Amino acid sequence: MSSKIPEIIDKIKKGTPAKNFEDLHLDVKRYPESSREENQKKKLASLLKEYSVAFANSEGGALLLGIEDDIAGAKAITGCKNYDIEEMRKMVFEELIVLHHLSRNDKISTNEGSIILQRTQRETSEFLNSMEGFFIERIGSGRGTYYQLNNETLSSIGEKEKYTRIKGLSEEQKLQLLKIILKLMSELQMKRVICGVNRYQAARLLKKLVLEGLLIPQGTGRSAHYDINRSFK
Repeated sequence: MSSKIPEIIDKIKKGTPAKNFEDLHLDVKRYPESSREENQKKKLASLLKEYSVAFANSEGGALLLGIEDDIAGAKAITGCKNYDIEEMRKMVFEELIVLHHLSRNDKISTNEGSIILQRTQRETSEFLNSMEGFFIERIGSGRGTYYQLNNETLSSIGEKEKYTRIKGLSEEQKLQLLKIILKLMSELQMKRVICGVNRYQAARLLKKLVLEGLLIPQGTGRSAHYDINRSFK
């Protein structure tokens, strides 16, 4: 997909409406704007979460920001103003950190989240609240509030009835959760496996994903990692 993007943008500039290229694996959106920087970041984070989940639940895809889908010609390219690519990556990566924690623990509190995310408790509370409806759900109120994987996420990794929060996830459920999160990443190293398993269990999980065709092993030794097979179906 990424190799086709320059060609698609060139065709949009030459007069083909961007909406003509939209499908299950490609969408275009105007870059979120707001008079207040805080509101603009919230809109951007919400948009990135929405498409991360959508693409993770399908076969992957690409979101082109800064393009109007119903304008023809060069004017369709409106661009992205005051953006920070590292901050945009962080918005998605921090979700992986939370999911990492929840794959090893049955819940996460604002206090725990502030420690692992290195944010203030207020920032952490706002971030966890923004994940509601996508991956997690909030339980309780006040100081007793905590968050856990929601029903949709649980159903994606196996039957909810078979999931025991005390015992955690089975190896098959860990494999399914790993598949979901892999679609949000570009590569994976064994030490980054998010399911809370030891090195040998991690190697077994990764080998299964290679055999299924989802991962492509690259390199050897300490530099070894696994690329995501974007053509995997």
